[in-house]
Amino acid sequence: MCILRTIGAVALSFCAGLTTTANADVFQRAQGDATREHVYSIENTSDGGYVTAGFRDTAPPGAIDEDVLITKHFADGTVEWQRVWAGPGRDIGYSVQEAVGGGYIVAAESTSSGAPGVEVLLIRLDPAGSFVWANFYLGSWMADPIHDVHPGVALDQGFNGQIYVTGSFLGQAQLLAVDPSGALVTNTVYGDPLIATRFAFTDIKHDPTNGTLVISGTTDTGSAFGLQDPFLFRADPFGNPIWIWNYDFPDLDPFNEPILSSRETGDGLDLGPNGDIILNG
Repeated sequence: MCILRTIGAVALSFCAGLTTTANADVFQRAQGDATREHVYSIENTSDGGYVTAGFRDTAPPGAIDEDVLITKHFADGTVEWQRVWAGPGRDIGYSVQEAVGGGYIVAAESTSSGAPGVEVLLIRLDPAGSFVWANFYLGSWMADPIHDVHPGVALDQGFNGQIYVTGSFLGQAQLLAVDPSGALVTNTVYGDPLIATRFAFTDIKHDPTNGTLVISGTTDTGSAFGLQDPFLFRADPFGNPIWIWNYDFPDLDPFNEPILSSRETGDGLDLGPNGDIILNG
């Protein structure tokens, strides 16, 4: 497994299970300087290395000025190249993948467009790390209405390199579909501001067995008891709902009776090779 830790600078650590010693440390690499840096996403690359995305904050003490930080590592964890995307506002990369057809795609949130409500940023890089395009889309900066720790935007890719991004728009759950050139295909917002129940997406996977999208998240009824539950949502490639399942795992009171007011969240998911959905929270 891969573990990331931030202590002043970004550290990349790789551990693997061996026949002699379980979880033996294969390597650790630290990168960065005295600036504030953080990595939110790491992915294996087709050449056996890794790519990470997060932010670097170079502002003086007492100020904030994050810029998207993308780093490509060799298989041994050493840095192959590093790129910074810096706009005039705050820019944070939350999700990165190797792009279908080569290069890399990063999903970020940003205030650099200068337009409120246009704060989702996608960045495309070529295999050498040169920027190909960077586009802004409708979305809201740190607008998740439920989670105490903001999960940020998440991305996955579908057939022919179509890019799918989950986020929030004005406190409502949002799904974007973008083609490989960066052109917007669909932008769907879910929820009703007139009802108390809120929805927040946290992760997305494209299901290659049928071309649909599986999304994890959390619902909040707005109750004073803090009723929050994880959910799974399946949609077609255009964002149309297919099904949604809400999960409640009640606690037990001292008399072994269920308490339905516990707070639970759906924080991420993965798809198994047989189509099983793995939800964590």
